[in-house]
Amino acid sequence: MHFSKKSEKFHSNEFIPGAEEEDPFFDTLTYFEKDQEKESLYSPEFKAKNLSLGLAGSASDSSIVPIDPEILKRDTSQLSPRNSTIQKTSSLAQISFFSALATIALFLLPISYPALASFLFLAAAASALTIGLIAIQRIRKENQSGYGMALFGMSIGTLVLSIVALFAFYGYVLNQ
Repeated sequence: MHFSKKSEKFHSNEFIPGAEEEDPFFDTLTYFEKDQEKESLYSPEFKAKNLSLGLAGSASDSSIVPIDPEILKRDTSQLSPRNSTIQKTSSLAQISFFSALATIALFLLPISYPALASFLFLAAAASALTIGLIAIQRIRKENQSGYGMALFGMSIGTLVLSIVALFAFYGYVLNQ
């Protein structure tokens, strides 16, 4: 039985240049190499590598599921310990963080218009607090990263607004 040149490309295990362009499912690995790759996923070395990266269960866990090698090739700095997926940083947490930084900057920088500066100072502190609270709720609900930024914004906003309220109360008491 004679195969055509095209069918030889698809039925042989040897690499033929140009075959990957004609066949969308072209794979250079032979069946033997694929079996070896599957076995390496269950090897103790692979499990130990996953444990050292914090991608799998504990060392005493015998039912560690191997992680896709493609995940290990990517940047692992933002992998979640819960589900080993790359997390998106909450945009609300970022807004809260930068509002807190704006609050600090408006406090430290001298501005020639004190009424405008105090309004912007209080507005930045209030937005850092409220957006930080909303961000923390959404981070927990949607399993996103950015909890620290939201907490920073919320704490700076709370601190500033409580100090302003304390001074306002003290001024009210002195004027009575």
